Amino acid sequence: MVPSLNSTFSVPGAPPFNVVQPFAGVFYVRFPQRPGLLGEVDLAFHFLRFQEHYESPGFKGRVFSWAQYVAWYRQVRGYFSYPWDWAGYNFPGRMLEPFRSGAFDPLTRRERALLDALAQVRPGDYVIGTLDQDAGALQHELAHACFELDPLYRERVLAALAGGDYSRQAESLAEGEGYDPQVHLDEIQAHAVEGGELGPGARRSALIREAFDDSLDGLRRGPAGAIRRAYQDAVYEIREGSEALALRVGMPSAPLAALLRSLGVSQASLVTAHNPASRPQLGRANAAAQQRLEARLRAEGHALLLPGRGRDPSGSWPDEDSVLVPGMDVEGSLRLARDFGQHAVLALAADGVPRLAYVSALPEAPRN
Repeated sequence: MVPSLNSTFSVPGAPPFNVVQPFAGVFYVRFPQRPGLLGEVDLAFHFLRFQEHYESPGFKGRVFSWAQYVAWYRQVRGYFSYPWDWAGYNFPGRMLEPFRSGAFDPLTRRERALLDALAQVRPGDYVIGTLDQDAGALQHELAHACFELDPLYRERVLAALAGGDYSRQAESLAEGEGYDPQVHLDEIQAHAVEGGELGPGARRSALIREAFDDSLDGLRRGPAGAIRRAYQDAVYEIREGSEALALRVGMPSAPLAALLRSLGVSQASLVTAHNPASRPQLGRANAAAQQRLEARLRAEGHALLLPGRGRDPSGSWPDEDSVLVPGMDVEGSLRLARDFGQHAVLALAADGVPRLAYVSALPEAPRN
């Protein structure tokens, strides 16, 4: 259920839209229903370039004008039907950066209004948009948010999808629906959450929907406010030899992806034992806790540990020693973090995007 709105924004000549945060890290832009198809047009014309910069097969990661996109869409579809082809929109907060820097100028007045309304969105947050009272579209877009914001959900989804043949769905997404291949699995899982079945039987879809419910519950229970912002704004460093790799939540890092490849792993976790429950401890207490954490990791078979550090760029919180654990899955790192009183770990995947995984994402009770 979406809570009451936090703020309302309007553009001359257009109806207002509401921005709410139904879950920590999720910014939901909700547009009113309007007579005919005017609501769909208004929604689409606010979101189009943000959305297609994220996932269009023709424009992903590129700067482009409205005229360029409309011409391409007409060439692909035969006519410009964009506002009526899509019921909802979604993109990671990092997609706002080139719009904020002026790369997409001149912005339309709708784009400017949306950008201003999302001023508080950080790279590690997620933005979704639908028409009001469109429950199906909202659920679909929330599934995308969970896939990006909750590394444990992503891990469970990929496990549920493992071994399946999704070539037919991928072909449909690529040829008929206008998605870049990098987001195909994300679209497939969102379709499953919305009620679609994945091949013979319903087991895979049921597992994904179960994971989705757990993910939303974890986002509800997760840290918010100052603690979440501190985790998101921190700089996370990994040291390999004389080189230090600096990471920011939600921001892709090609050197990180290269490091994971060189280590022969597709995932890793950055964990610490410093300052349990975000309460400052004496230096010797933190050092002793970190030694216990690393000893436990080695006892569990993690022979290679790379030194790391979490740093507050404002300088108001002391640096925290951490350790990179190559190959460690998200669930294992969260259980370790819970045992050492931490709110979160930094989950690192092959795509090079650092994501925060919160201990609250672990289901409260083990499943049978």
